[in-house]
Amino acid sequence: MRRLIITLLSLVTCLKVGKSQPVLSQEQLRADLNQMRTVLESWHPGYANYQSQGSLYQKFETIGRQIEQPMTARQFMRIARVASAQLQCLHTTISLPASDYRSIKPATTVFPINVFLTPSNQLVNRDTGDTIRQINGRSAKVIADSLQLYFSSDGPNSSLKRWAVNRQFSSLYAVRFGLADSVQLTVVSTKGDVRDIRMASKAKADSPPAYLADQPHRVLYRSTHFALYTLYNQPDVAVLQLRSVGGLLDHFKLNRAIRLLQKQSIRQLVLDVRNNTGGRIWTATSLLKRLLPQPTTLAFERYRRASGRASIGLGNQLLRVVYNAKLTLRMPVSRTEQRVRYTYTIQPKRQQFAGQLTVLTNGGTASAASLIAAYLREQNRATFIGEETGGSRFVSAGMQVPTLRLSNSGLQFRVPMFQVIHTTRLLNDGHGVQPDVVVNEYASGKDLIMQKALERPAQSSKLITE
Repeated sequence: MRRLIITLLSLVTCLKVGKSQPVLSQEQLRADLNQMRTVLESWHPGYANYQSQGSLYQKFETIGRQIEQPMTARQFMRIARVASAQLQCLHTTISLPASDYRSIKPATTVFPINVFLTPSNQLVNRDTGDTIRQINGRSAKVIADSLQLYFSSDGPNSSLKRWAVNRQFSSLYAVRFGLADSVQLTVVSTKGDVRDIRMASKAKADSPPAYLADQPHRVLYRSTHFALYTLYNQPDVAVLQLRSVGGLLDHFKLNRAIRLLQKQSIRQLVLDVRNNTGGRIWTATSLLKRLLPQPTTLAFERYRRASGRASIGLGNQLLRVVYNAKLTLRMPVSRTEQRVRYTYTIQPKRQQFAGQLTVLTNGGTASAASLIAAYLREQNRATFIGEETGGSRFVSAGMQVPTLRLSNSGLQFRVPMFQVIHTTRLLNDGHGVQPDVVVNEYASGKDLIMQKALERPAQSSKLITE
């Protein structure tokens, strides 16, 4: 699942295309757009979570009318990505064929300042705190809205879109508006002064600070997808940085890490799932078994039979049979006329970490990582610090996510065939898990969320904005 977000971001890291592309007719492009809609209605069990089938059809019709002239596959991808984003499912993505990336030349300059998109949809200078009013004569609000247009989210939650823009602002801006050797900015200082400044573009981006750079620490356990640290100045506090929800063996490695916490007499664990866009469901449930005090359930849901019979290829059909057999053997099954649901019980282990738990989240906390956050929130197991998770607190998609080739443009359309329902008591309003202590990361070079986690006890249950 993590690859989905990386694929989205990788689409916008280029400026120039090395060779011309064939031009497709309007009829061919509209046929591809209709193929996208048919595949969604046939295979995606969660495509109508936040809109009706009629609404989806109307949106695709409206987008189809925007195809007023022939265009290349790359030009069509802009329209197709808007259509995909309107589904409000972050696991449904569209990208260029892998072969096309060989003809793309990387950008040679980057934006001159570190720009941050705030929750109030303002662009600010991370280093100075100045609010950006215009860039090259164009309204900052227009720029912010335009850059977010191509990214999807789980429901109306916009935190993942902001996270994606903040991770790749320079590349996104360059692709959408072009980036010259210098940039004209109109900014408002923190004192209210308005001024125009011209800045030269930079040759390369600033390197991010090292993890826990301002906290003396030692590594207790390290794996490919996570690392466990203890702090010298707070020896009874540990930090588990979960960069991804794991590979095949991380189920066992995380269990070992939790046992190490008990041997080290750790009182408080800071679980950092920021910038973690997911991974394996079974790794997520394995970790929850070591943290949750009470048993709970989650459900996997798919269409019983695909309506419309949109083709997904023989290989994906066979893989679907394997997934169905695996789930049927492991858990109870219920069926309706249209859907099949598999229910899985998350049963807590006897050997658990029972100390205080603090969870750090931001817009990049999605998919299996937001599933972890949702269940910890439901049982009030942790204090949450940071920003709203980019993934939904109620439902996500995944398990089997085949890549389908659109017939004419050759674009790669990834569509999940299962949805994972968090059978919690949390409201399905299209939002993520909300933090108890809200900390927005404006300052460049400082980890404000981690600083807040280490300076206050993990006991707050009130919503506090820092």
